[in-house]
Amino acid sequence: MDQRQQALHELLVWLVEQGDAAILSADLDDLRKKLSPVYDRVGAVELSTLMVGRGDLKALNLINKRKFIWMPPVTSPAQNAMLPVLGVHYENLSSPNPVLRAKVGLFFHEDAVSLATPRAIGLRFETPEGGSATGQHAHYHAQFMVTYDRAGVAGLLYTAPWLPASQPAFTLDAHNYVALMTCFLVSLYGGQYIDELKATSFARLIGPELVDCHFRH
Repeated sequence: MDQRQQALHELLVWLVEQGDAAILSADLDDLRKKLSPVYDRVGAVELSTLMVGRGDLKALNLINKRKFIWMPPVTSPAQNAMLPVLGVHYENLSSPNPVLRAKVGLFFHEDAVSLATPRAIGLRFETPEGGSATGQHAHYHAQFMVTYDRAGVAGLLYTAPWLPASQPAFTLDAHNYVALMTCFLVSLYGGQYIDELKATSFARLIGPELVDCHFRH
């Protein structure tokens, strides 16, 4: 596999490991118990096996396999903590038009005291779509979502079904799929998350993919 594919592989496996470490904490344990029967957590070894082929990374749709990456909580002093549950789909990574879709459900308690019914908002971060330079989604973008897959089989629990799932499509500062994943992480965790990426063993693979990005890297 080429350097960009290797960067994606290392990044996704690392996210699984980061999420596993966060699960050792009791934070959001109630949410995890509610979600675990529906969103099966993929392990690091399992994910690596699913991704790696004899050459390039194999096309993979974790959502179709009903497997999800449980990421570390998103925390902020201004709101209740959120638990991100990520579904990933990618294919044709060696082609001029690779496809990567990172679909995340952000689950949280509206009332952190009573732990009543959870809430969720879904976002998907995607490579350009449509095959036309002038199309609505012909750029790296993020959109709301109300289900993990178009068929609605892998639903997004606790979300508002009225959320607009086509437009707006927010423009992202990305020029390749690794930069797209970095935009996704910075959007969730803030600019300081770049420092965590710099501290990883695969930082040398990530850096060159962000050369044309305008956020701090």
